[in-house]
Amino acid sequence: PVHPQRYHFSAITEDRKYLILMTSTGTDGNSLHFLDLESPDSNWQPIVEGFDTHTSVVGHVDGAFYLLTDIDAPRYRLVAAPVGQAADRTAWADVIPESEDLLESVQITASSLFAITLHNACHRVEQLDLSGKRIRTVSLPEENGSVGGFGGKRDADEVFYAFTSFTRPTAGY
Repeated sequence: PVHPQRYHFSAITEDRKYLILMTSTGTDGNSLHFLDLESPDSNWQPIVEGFDTHTSVVGHVDGAFYLLTDIDAPRYRLVAAPVGQAADRTAWADVIPESEDLLESVQITASSLFAITLHNACHRVEQLDLSGKRIRTVSLPEENGSVGGFGGKRDADEVFYAFTSFTRPTAGY
C-alpha cells in the first residue's frame, strides 16, 4: 500500500444516494470524499482534502451534505455544502454557526436537527428544523450531565437518548 498508516471509514447516506469515505492518519484530522451511487460512471469527488481539519458528514438533505466541521470554526459549526460544489468552501452555508459552546455532535432524526453542545463541561441539547431555526431546548433530567444518542431515521416519530450525571446512573429516555 502507498499509505499503510491511513485509516479508512465508509458510510452510506440514509437516502442511499452517496457513499462517504473518511480517511485519516490518526486523530490529527481527516479528508472526506463521496461517490454518487445513482450514477454508474461516477468517480470519487472530494469534499475536504488534507488532514489539517476535522469534518464529518451528518447527512444529505435536499441536495446538500450537512457537514460538522472545525474549518474556520475551532468550536465547530454545521454547514450545508451543495453536492455539486461540496469542495468549494465559498458555497458552504452555515446551518448552525459556531458559538461560545463546543458543538460536539449533530444528528438528523424525526425531521429535525438535534445539536449537542458542551457548556461549562455539561451537555445542552437544542432541537432545530433542517434550516437551523431553533425549535426548542430539550429538557434533560438534570442541568448537569452528559447525553448520548438522538440517532434515528429522518422520518422517525420518536427520538431516544441516554443521560448520565454524577448523581444519576445512565438511563434511556
